[in-house]
Amino acid sequence: MELPSALLTPTEWIALRLSLQVALCSALVSLPFAIFAGYLLARFQFLGKWLVEVLIDLPLVLPPVVSGYLLLVSFGPHGPIGSILSGWLGIKIVFTWLGAALASAVVTGIVTTDPLAALPAATPADGGWSPHAAAKAATRRRDAETAGSR
Repeated sequence: MELPSALLTPTEWIALRLSLQVALCSALVSLPFAIFAGYLLARFQFLGKWLVEVLIDLPLVLPPVVSGYLLLVSFGPHGPIGSILSGWLGIKIVFTWLGAALASAVVTGIVTTDPLAALPAATPADGGWSPHAAAKAATRRRDAETAGSR
């Protein structure tokens, strides 16, 4: 008896493979966007920044059913994005592993977009990086931004 077949049934291996496939695809899609958006929001002031922040935070404050419904309507075969993908490229998103990866990427991309994460967490005077030094540096940055806006 082989070890892998003794641990899980073939159906369970398929489910595990699907979960890993969705997680990997989601991370590869959402992480570059999250890093770029976090860097952009942390380093630059621009017209409409508040709108970008609202759009990034929207999936966090909406119920998951609403976010899922909006993705379903948008990427469905008759939706604005889904009809283009299906008609021109032959790509079906809804009810496939790509749809699961897209939904996961939307949620994880939003959660990992933290503008303060793009800034240095500590200076050499702080004695190197530590969670406490990162919190102190974030507080100093916030205080400096607040003082500059007065």
